[in-house]
Amino acid sequence: MDHQPHDGDLEKFGAVSGMEGLTPLDVFDLIVGTLPPGSPLRADLVALREGIADQEQMVAEARQVIEKLEEVVKKVTSPANRIGTFLAARRATPRTSSSAVLIISATSTRESKSGT
Repeated sequence: MDHQPHDGDLEKFGAVSGMEGLTPLDVFDLIVGTLPPGSPLRADLVALREGIADQEQMVAEARQVIEKLEEVVKKVTSPANRIGTFLAARRATPRTSSSAVLIISATSTRESKSGT
């Protein structure tokens, strides 16, 4: 059965193994360093290291993008810092003064009149 590690799994590994605070790549380097220099397994693992480093960088970049998107979502969904929204201006006629149409809440509309 193929098990995909999650961030939580890596944190548990670090806490259990006494390697807390190390990145997975740091732990990988420590493990590779325990193998003898001429070992064919060591050569294979060193070749694999580049792929691990690329994935670690990609995850870091993805986290930065997610944080930026979360900030944008927070700004977009937060309440607007205004009293009303200007919709239209109405010109004065001989019988009326000029006015503006504003939305004060989602359900009501008001006209604000100004002098001619």
